[in-house]
Amino acid sequence: MVKGVFLCKMKDKGLWLIIDPTGPFSGFSIAEKDSIIASKVFQSNLLFENLLKIDDFLSCLNRDLEKIKGIILVNGPGSIMGLRIAFSWIKGFSQGRKLKFKTVSSLDVIYFSNGSKKPCWTIMNSIRNDMFYSFNGGNPNVANKSDLVKKIKQKPGLCIGDHFDEILTLKNVHFEKIMLPQFEAIWGYFDSIKENDLSKSEPLIMYSFPIKNIQ
Repeated sequence: MVKGVFLCKMKDKGLWLIIDPTGPFSGFSIAEKDSIIASKVFQSNLLFENLLKIDDFLSCLNRDLEKIKGIILVNGPGSIMGLRIAFSWIKGFSQGRKLKFKTVSSLDVIYFSNGSKKPCWTIMNSIRNDMFYSFNGGNPNVANKSDLVKKIKQKPGLCIGDHFDEILTLKNVHFEKIMLPQFEAIWGYFDSIKENDLSKSEPLIMYSFPIKNIQ
């Protein structure tokens, strides 16, 4: 069980597929009732070929692909290529099927994995000198490392996810490395994840821009 996540007894929501294409390692899992029954994690460059084999994966679990009731997608920020591949596959798979669809940000998944404790900074590597981040489960944002350090100094607390050297030197700041995917955290917070219209959903792709006030 993921640290800090309390998985209460849930009513049967049917069979769900969870996909996370956002990090250096991608993966998917099959969830049913109150548990993750199986997961598969692989290098992100193998995402497409593994999605094509989901039917075989389910067959090994004595589950039927046609019985999937819904899909939860970790929709970014993260790997742009992985997000585009996942969205394309889901839209193709959903044709002719009545599926529920939910999206959750990768930063929220990291936050969930620690039980939503506050104060908490969730941090992910971006490109160049930038980092994706959120504070106390707020809106995803992006900032360069020096600006983010200044913000953390103003509101010190737990930092989880990816780290950079400057964080380790801050006072009153504790860091915990958490890597994606975190399927148990997603399933444990199922009811907190909103359902979306797949036809109107887009990947959460973020680029550098001036740092904004924390929500």
